[in-house]
Amino acid sequence: RAMRVSAACVLTTPVFENHRRRLVDLATQSRLPTVYAFRGWAEDGGLMSYGPDIADMFRRAATYVDKILRGAKPGDLPIKQPTKFDLILNLKTAKALGLTIPPSLLLLISRVVQPAPPERRRRATSAIAPRPTPNTISVPGSGTAAAVGG
Repeated sequence: RAMRVSAACVLTTPVFENHRRRLVDLATQSRLPTVYAFRGWAEDGGLMSYGPDIADMFRRAATYVDKILRGAKPGDLPIKQPTKFDLILNLKTAKALGLTIPPSLLLLISRVVQPAPPERRRRATSAIAPRPTPNTISVPGSGTAAAVGG
């Protein structure tokens, strides 16, 4: 008897990055809730992403460049782990999958993605809007709504 996968977590590899749109579309067409490691996947239609804030990591890396240019030895600098993580939800995909997002999860979401139409996706500089406060997010067909405050 065949078993059906109920959810997936996609780790990022160069091969997966090269086929990101295809993988996101396949997961959505299969009605497979999927979590990705970076926000670009959620921006491209993936259900959600949880991972380090890349922009924050680049800002922190700039301090290393500054220290090295001022004479610090790279080997003497401490190794730092990411400290800022983002949980991003693509509400359009959640609705398409017919998912009910629990209020406890909604309170943890950093950003809600409102994807640009496909013809504008390449030109859009950012399809992410900050989480509105206060607001109500409801998933059609779920019969639930949750107030999001922050």
